[in-house]
Amino acid sequence: MGATTDEETVQTLQVSTKQALQLSAPSGVLGSGPGGLARSVEQRTSTNISVVHNPTGADVTIRGSKTGVAKAATLLKALVAFKESASPEERGICPWFACGFCREHREDDDGCEAGLHSPEIILQVQADWLSKTPKPSEGEMPKVKGRPLLLTVSCGGAAPPPLAGSMSAMPGPRPATGGGIGCFEEELIELCIVAVDWEKAEEVSRFHRFIRPGEWDEKDAEMRQAFPPSCFAPTKALAFSDVLADLMDWLPNLLGVTLDEVSPEDFLWVSPRDWEIQNLLPRRCAYAGVDGGLQDFFLRRWCCLKDVFRQHFALPNEAAPNGLSAMARYLGQAPSDKAKRTFCMDENAIVVRITLELARKGWKPTATAWRESVMAPTTFLLPRRGDIPAPEAEPLA
Repeated sequence: MGATTDEETVQTLQVSTKQALQLSAPSGVLGSGPGGLARSVEQRTSTNISVVHNPTGADVTIRGSKTGVAKAATLLKALVAFKESASPEERGICPWFACGFCREHREDDDGCEAGLHSPEIILQVQADWLSKTPKPSEGEMPKVKGRPLLLTVSCGGAAPPPLAGSMSAMPGPRPATGGGIGCFEEELIELCIVAVDWEKAEEVSRFHRFIRPGEWDEKDAEMRQAFPPSCFAPTKALAFSDVLADLMDWLPNLLGVTLDEVSPEDFLWVSPRDWEIQNLLPRRCAYAGVDGGLQDFFLRRWCCLKDVFRQHFALPNEAAPNGLSAMARYLGQAPSDKAKRTFCMDENAIVVRITLELARKGWKPTATAWRESVMAPTTFLLPRRGDIPAPEAEPLA
């Protein structure tokens, strides 16, 4: 019998203008021939690649044997960030663009490294995230009888937690990271909270808001002069004061009481770190001029997950899982979800999974840190890392 030949086939990929230009750029990986990446891939795969530009980008057509075309498409997707190479679930959304502005936006692209720039997809991702909890009867909010109601919280800030001893730990403003501009470290651009009934080990309700940095309103004219219109997006992001007002409506409804009847013991924040409740949220409240008494009421006590592992499983500090992925693995869970939304949503999804599993394993929630007011020193249930005394040396024989 004669050898069978691989049938001829054609595959077309849709790319942006920016991505099409990458195909003609020299590559240090495949060589820098006169045709750039496209010609190099042709030589490697014995295919023919044509790039036809159009108003929205370009069509990249690959012709050749079925095996060669498949190999060429794989190489191109590995070397060039094609739009079709990653779905919205794989890319996530840019929280800066969701708040109304990202300095990294380009007219010939659909996003930045942080995620997609699509108002429609942003709204859909947020709606999908909020819809994951059980639906109560129409027109009613679920009411939780068990106390405390756990509030798992994740925050998206303009800057990451400062490292001890670093210059970024110095007080005062510092430049924002990511796609924002003119943001102080006290700024908050996203807030995710999931209410958990620990007695039933189930979710009750979800709260999520994108928060428009206050500095943007003050610098709007300056920003619009410095950046093209494509960097600005229609948004449903709210001012921090409006987000706080929504939160103060949401929480009493879950507890089945009025705001005046809520006590600090009725709820307990659960966070992956002390930083969110101890530092970030009080700073943002102070920056917005929130009444000190209200801050003291809401941000008086919290539960840090690392300390929960140390206490519930009787682990020494050095053996307790430090990050969320390590905590999930300790409980036999996947270290992350496959879907990407924003860092804040993705982190909170893991925090919720860990919290629910701890509740199933008999954990009875208690505060691991508390204070009389946000300005007062914090008392910790367990010794901090630096407070743990070194073991005494054994006497020499």
